[in-house]
Amino acid sequence: MPNILIHSSIFRRVVSTNCNVGCLPEGTAFFIFRRKKAGYRAIMDNITKNDNRRDEMVSMGKGILPPRALPRALLLTAVVVLLLSSVCCSGKLGALAAISGLISDSETGVPVNDAAVSVCGKTVRSNPEGQFKLAEVSPGKQAFEIKAAAYQLLNCQVLVKPGQNDLAFNLSPLPDPVITGMVTDLYTTMPLREATVALTGNGELRSTCSTDEQGRFSFGLLQAESYQLAVSHDLYEDSIMDLQVVPGENAVEVQMTRKGLSGQVAFSSVKQGKRDIVMRSLMSGDLCPVTTDGTGNFRPSLSPDGSKILWAHEQDDLKQIHLSNIGGLDSTVVSAGPSDDYPAWAPDGSMFACQSVRAGANRIIIMDLSGTELADLGAGRFPAWSPDGGKIAFISSGKIVVADWQSGGAVTIGDRANVYYPAWSPDGKMVAYSAREGDASYILYIYDIENNASKALMSGKIHLRCSFAPNGQWIAFHTILPELSSAAQIYAVNILESDGSVLCLSGENGEHRDPSWSR
Repeated sequence: MPNILIHSSIFRRVVSTNCNVGCLPEGTAFFIFRRKKAGYRAIMDNITKNDNRRDEMVSMGKGILPPRALPRALLLTAVVVLLLSSVCCSGKLGALAAISGLISDSETGVPVNDAAVSVCGKTVRSNPEGQFKLAEVSPGKQAFEIKAAAYQLLNCQVLVKPGQNDLAFNLSPLPDPVITGMVTDLYTTMPLREATVALTGNGELRSTCSTDEQGRFSFGLLQAESYQLAVSHDLYEDSIMDLQVVPGENAVEVQMTRKGLSGQVAFSSVKQGKRDIVMRSLMSGDLCPVTTDGTGNFRPSLSPDGSKILWAHEQDDLKQIHLSNIGGLDSTVVSAGPSDDYPAWAPDGSMFACQSVRAGANRIIIMDLSGTELADLGAGRFPAWSPDGGKIAFISSGKIVVADWQSGGAVTIGDRANVYYPAWSPDGKMVAYSAREGDASYILYIYDIENNASKALMSGKIHLRCSFAPNGQWIAFHTILPELSSAAQIYAVNILESDGSVLCLSGENGEHRDPSWSR
């Protein structure tokens, strides 16, 4: 049977099991009926200030409360508990308070209708005259919360006195909706000036403006509703976004992608000593991991439709070609090794070329997706399949060789020697390659097959392995550009523009190499 506590006057709390009386006011006396043998002993306790523990109990007599007196004690305890339940949440005793209130607009003084007023667990709403009433509120400092549509939430504390209280509250209107924004380049983060921004609501054009020198724009005189924002620029793909406008400032950032930067680019990424394959969507900038084991994954090749990927995987001195679906969890080994590298898809996606060591020498091998060898084109490195699917370009003795993969016939093209990493343009009219100039400089060239002439495009501190965009307007390549990064990164350059400005596509810490642009 638990101990039974009965307060000597007015209770703040009934303690039933362990005689803790920490919340009773100072100087309060109470009785505890504690079971002892056949009855209950009445014990008085006097609580001193700031003492949350039970003081030494003082016996009120030597007699034992007989068991038959227990029902009367329990009845008295129940009455006390009922009295306690009527006390407000603050727990303060004494006369209760009543509140009459008025809620007004802080700017116009107009009464605010249907405002929800909450205090001490009670909620009422204001009438059309902004008035409200609350009864049986405990006196003392009380926290008020007042909510109303189109107004800012009000939280405040008010000293409520016993008896009648006449209160007034002012609510601040929510600010009018405003859209503020900035337009930037997705890859350079530079602001774009003279971009056209159009705001549409409910299918109707509401307003247009142009970005300033800092790429900023704004719209005012709006309602809190849904809008559509469309941004256009001569050099960038259009961008459209939906906005749910709320009162106050609505800040947006619009990141634009240069025209021609479509599709996906896969590349190898080295971070903390782990090398994996990642893929970037050029329209959104999102990065997606292809491999996560970090055991030696490099030189990816995206299938023409962007649904599959080949790459070289090296572990325990065994280098093989792996194949995986984009987004798939598992990969398939499609070459036996022991040293297969630089896979290159055929345009129809049915087979691939790779560089494979045979009898101690690098050779160009054609395989189907099951790993069956279809052709051996002879000694060479760095294969690249022509857009028409009939020829493969590779490097042999420092020159670009173009071979018919079925007949085996081959010709040497180009006007330079000691070159690396050939890459076909989508129209088959050009081949890009990297060549070393002097002791510390590497040049990315574009060779015009019809005119038998090469044009220097970019220079860097390491060889520039590259891949053309599907439209042939851009080239992605890896190199070290000391003015931008001390590590190899993936860059893109527009070959139709003469300024030679580059965009960094990898955009993360670490070293990134071997870009492959999906067609």
